[in-house]
Amino acid sequence: MATSTTVGALTAVLGTSQSTTSHHLRKLADVGFVRLHREGTATIVTVTEACCAGLPHAADADGTWTPQSSTFTRNRTSIALHHSAGYRAVGIRERIAQVDGTWHDTVLIERRSPTG
Repeated sequence: MATSTTVGALTAVLGTSQSTTSHHLRKLADVGFVRLHREGTATIVTVTEACCAGLPHAADADGTWTPQSSTFTRNRTSIALHHSAGYRAVGIRERIAQVDGTWHDTVLIERRSPTG
């Protein structure tokens, strides 16, 4: 279910420079959170699903009882990735995030520790 994007596309969404985006992606790649590969002149970025599935277990080991996240309601890939890692949707936060002058809803997602 891995979905890929380009560094250029992320730069446009984040509103950062390409060098800043590339720098941070390299850091994430160095710890295995994302994979980077070249296709022609583009650098393709893919989130490492196994890493995401391991994050909840790291939180359990650290004693974190309820890690939470949120994502745009239209971001089905992120929602599915969170669900596959044991997260559940708690609710919708209406008009909470603004992109290009338009307000959007987000899904509040959480995972409860089995030891909590």
